[in-house]
Amino acid sequence: EFPWGDEPDPARMNVAETGIALPSAVGMFPTGASVEGVLDLAGNVWEWTASPGTDEADDAAAEKAEDLAAVPAAGRVSRGGGFANYAERARSACRGRWYPGERWFDLDFRVTLLRPPARRSSLDL
Repeated sequence: EFPWGDEPDPARMNVAETGIALPSAVGMFPTGASVEGVLDLAGNVWEWTASPGTDEADDAAAEKAEDLAAVPAAGRVSRGGGFANYAERARSACRGRWYPGERWFDLDFRVTLLRPPARRSSLDL
């Protein structure tokens, strides 16, 4: 449910119960890290993703998820809850839907990079 386990814990994330009422710097809640060490997956700001907010029946649009112009009517999925949400709702699995051009005070996005696989030498084979 949450990056650290199944129970909400306002001490591990920026949510309504903390009283901060603004986005916080990444790393203010180090005990809220996932097992992989990723911070702020729950609370702080809703993270707008590239995933289309389509219905499951709309497979053609889902296949074009990387094309931001392909599904403007469907919006995009947001995850994680924000600082205005209570802890029980601010979880990684919580989803919302936002549309291009919309703005909201606790909506943002996370830039992620995939590390390319390490090169293998002939000695590794």
